[in-house]
Amino acid sequence: MIEAPARPIFAAYPHLAGHVPWVPLVDLPTPVERLATTGGGIKRDDLSHPRYGGNKMRKLEFIVGEWRRDRIRKVVTFGATGTNAGVATALLCRDEDIACEVLLFDQPDSPVARANYAAMVALGARLRHCGPLAAAYLAFRLHPDRLRGDTYFLFAGCANPPATLAYVNAAFELAAQVQRGDLPEPVDLAVIATPAEH
Repeated sequence: MIEAPARPIFAAYPHLAGHVPWVPLVDLPTPVERLATTGGGIKRDDLSHPRYGGNKMRKLEFIVGEWRRDRIRKVVTFGATGTNAGVATALLCRDEDIACEVLLFDQPDSPVARANYAAMVALGARLRHCGPLAAAYLAFRLHPDRLRGDTYFLFAGCANPPATLAYVNAAFELAAQVQRGDLPEPVDLAVIATPAEH
């Protein structure tokens, strides 16, 4: 586990501290770099975690907090064949000694998709091929473990209400970095996805 200071969201909203489960998993705040060509900057969330950087690990800080609070023994999620969220979830399930099942829908073949698929296998996730997206979503919603109290159902992309707190936290981080002069105040924000490193 990464030793990290309390997240700025808890300073801004103190009533959340002690009520929202959270586990420090990522090295925050992520650094920012000025872009000489445009005068803008980039926030390097790819450096958020030593083994698997990116926004999914941000979200999983709050999700793993729920796993621990609720004594979860299995996580079920879904995504494309080469889902980044599936890799991040499988990695943390392994760290937490929790079973991980990923329901997969088809996507075009690519080196990144193959690498992510191999990573999920290596991390011990149970992968279930469902075909099209609609079939994977239906399998997720009708999963036979839905009635089990020790199984956590995580929507595709690690997207759920607790995960949104991670983005609020990222906005507070960015605001502090702008105030310090690390980069200029942004006029526009763009999200750039790059292949994750394993």
